[in-house]
Amino acid sequence: MLPKPDKTKKKSVEQLDILDSLSIEKKLQNKRRFILFVLILTVGLSLCFWIYTFIKRTLSSPPTLSLSLNLSRFNPQIILPNKLDIKKEIYDILGNNASNWLVLYQTNPPTDNFYWPDNNTNSFFTGNTSKIMNDLDKLEVNPSLITDALPPGASVKQSVFSQDNINEWRFLISVPQKQILMMFRFTGSVESAQKILPLLVEKLYWFSLKS
Repeated sequence: MLPKPDKTKKKSVEQLDILDSLSIEKKLQNKRRFILFVLILTVGLSLCFWIYTFIKRTLSSPPTLSLSLNLSRFNPQIILPNKLDIKKEIYDILGNNASNWLVLYQTNPPTDNFYWPDNNTNSFFTGNTSKIMNDLDKLEVNPSLITDALPPGASVKQSVFSQDNINEWRFLISVPQKQILMMFRFTGSVESAQKILPLLVEKLYWFSLKS
């Protein structure tokens, strides 16, 4: 009769095979981890060396920023018109209706004046401007159609006359150390004149700063 196989020995062999397989797999995992660690360490050291070199080079010769600012670009200049300029600018505003307008400008103290057209002998230009200024100065300051054409702080007193399609505006503009008389007479539609008046006043006001 044959002896029975030793089942205990068979189980032991199988267990040893399993342990060997696990040991080999663990060794492979450890090897992969070691290789990955070496790669990370190498990259990290290279990066640290590059940063160190960059900082050292920067500190030894820091870059210089060359900022060249042209301050004149940020320095706005107001170019004030002279008499030749103001005549041209007034003509450009009046356009085709230039012959329908009479314009008088005078300062108090009387440092400067302007007439449009300058060769006109109309009585509009020969009146007593001092009396006109005094009469206007007695009036109250009220909102005017030219207020927005002037800087803040300028006060305006005005009188308006209209007869037979002839419209006349008289403005006394008060600014520090000066009064400005502006008189306008227009033959034609008052609506079209009111659109042009603020433009005329604005040009003459900036002209007055030069006088």
